[in-house]
Amino acid sequence: MVAGGGRLSCEDGYLLQALAREVLHSPDVSLSPVGGVSALVDGVWDIFDRPASSAGFDDLRAADLVLVVGADPTRSHPLVKTELVQAAVQRQVAVVVAHPVNSGIAHHAVEVVHLSPGSEHDLLCGLTAGLLQLDPGLDRGLAALPGYEAWRRSLRGFSAESVAHATGVRAARLERLASRLSTARRPVVVLTTGCGVPGDEAESARAAAVLTAVLGGGAGLLVLGGRANVQGLIDVGLHPRLLPGHRRLEQAAEVVDLTGRSTASEVGWTLSDWVAAGPGAAAGLLLVGVDPVNLLPGGEDPRQAIESAGFSVVVDPFLTSTATRANIVLPVAILAEREGTMVGADGIRRALHRALEPPPGVWADGEILVELARRMGSRLPRGVDLRNELERVVGWRWGRPRPARLRPAARPRAAQVASGFLLDAAPQLFHSGSLTGRSALLQELSPMVAARLNPADALALGVVRGEVVKVSGGRGEVLLRTRLDRSVRRGTVGVAWVGSRTGGAALYDTTGEVLSVRVRKA
Repeated sequence: MVAGGGRLSCEDGYLLQALAREVLHSPDVSLSPVGGVSALVDGVWDIFDRPASSAGFDDLRAADLVLVVGADPTRSHPLVKTELVQAAVQRQVAVVVAHPVNSGIAHHAVEVVHLSPGSEHDLLCGLTAGLLQLDPGLDRGLAALPGYEAWRRSLRGFSAESVAHATGVRAARLERLASRLSTARRPVVVLTTGCGVPGDEAESARAAAVLTAVLGGGAGLLVLGGRANVQGLIDVGLHPRLLPGHRRLEQAAEVVDLTGRSTASEVGWTLSDWVAAGPGAAAGLLLVGVDPVNLLPGGEDPRQAIESAGFSVVVDPFLTSTATRANIVLPVAILAEREGTMVGADGIRRALHRALEPPPGVWADGEILVELARRMGSRLPRGVDLRNELERVVGWRWGRPRPARLRPAARPRAAQVASGFLLDAAPQLFHSGSLTGRSALLQELSPMVAARLNPADALALGVVRGEVVKVSGGRGEVLLRTRLDRSVRRGTVGVAWVGSRTGGAALYDTTGEVLSVRVRKA
């Protein structure tokens, strides 16, 4: 099993998948299960001809309506936050926010829709059905696509009443929102993903892609991932279902022709698949820049899987929770000590320039991977050869993604009924729990890990600011000090994700679907 983290450069990710497929002859090559991976590969790719967003920053600047769903981008994507604020304040763009919790962009929005947790898919399908009720011919350009008839029939289940029941949003309001979308010339849907965001992100992304396809050529979808280079690592094939350049596995011969090297082309495991398979599932393990013990909910499962692996190697600049359980740990240069390229959610490739020299004897990820291959009797490209091969095999010369097929929409689900407090463990700006926990400067910028409560809820619980409360749910519980925050919606408790033992991740089960928790005095 070979896996890499979302902060690797495109060059590092390409070498890692090549090491797995060409040198180790293993199809089990995975990007860490951070937000955006499933949305793009399992969601968007099911509809578009590429696993990539169809909108970028230029589209946000030209939009006349922006629908923000999923999580709050102001916490996790400050550049997108700036674009949204400028759009709303300077250009009077209609920004509509659809979240189960309060959002930092909400006070700039023309409309805020509080959804039942995890019901984004139902909202987006309901809006699509509502648009087709307003204009039954709106989808005429999609009628020739494979799967059209089955998809069209599946929308019959999304009446305004059934969607209202699933989302908790009144039918009249859903109809008004569909009408608002129908009059927009250049709408953009922004889907924010990440650890702690409830619901199936692939389903939501698929529904969002279909919605923009129905709206036509002026509409776009921007999927925001949980790490800086999620899109770039998908582009270079760091996923068991796709090869470099967005090629499907049956197109392996094209890659062989371009590289001159053989490659494994069977369907492999993701990192989550490997953990779910249980102890002993992998004879060997190579983890580069990924810490599954701290990242995945239910940290006990990845701990057991790593400790039971026949031989495990971790490549990381820090001695992580995963690294302490590995047979060998190879220290590596940090981001500021490396060069390469990264691709943002907008699809733009940007250069990384080295700001610091790494300590003597500390290599970059790519150098370690090339040397590992050499010592195993194989040769991987480096330097100019690597850059040239990336241009040949990946190229990044794609146009705008277009609808290629349609899938039946999953049925609307019953609204989730919270038995306690809704847990908001979505991403927190300056505090992911991986690098931020090791930076004193970033720790000063980030709020302490606390249970953030609306003052009215704190009063009802009989707790005051700074008092310790016990938050329990899923498979764990945490003791946290109370922080009063008027921006937190009533009935919600905010707990930063920050890791499997100390924050919101400790409260989730292995599916990441626990939505409600208990809060009481410690």
